[in-house]
Amino acid sequence: MMSEFTETEMQVVKPGEKIPLPNHLKEFCSDDACPLDIPDDKVNHPSHYTSGGIECIDAIRESMTPEEFQGYCKGNTIKYLWRWRQKGGVEDLEKADVYLRWLIESATKEEIKNVH
Repeated sequence: MMSEFTETEMQVVKPGEKIPLPNHLKEFCSDDACPLDIPDDKVNHPSHYTSGGIECIDAIRESMTPEEFQGYCKGNTIKYLWRWRQKGGVEDLEKADVYLRWLIESATKEEIKNVH
């Protein structure tokens, strides 16, 4: 069965989050939105790091200077690349990728700030 949504209309939803339902599904729920049973995203938004209204990585980022945060990301990237075959497999490679993207994002912001 084809989805009634195009790729650009789809939303990213966190575990337990509610989204508006299409009309043909509303009869199955008591209100306009039902909790979705979405598996924990162990790489991008692990549930054990997203409690309390703020993600742990955001608190870490805010507690550090940009240079300190970049070092933190570099260290975690190395850690996950170092152990991926012995411990976490592809999931560790995905985690390394997340930390590397955060490092690139932070370094890019610093470069832009230093140019202006």
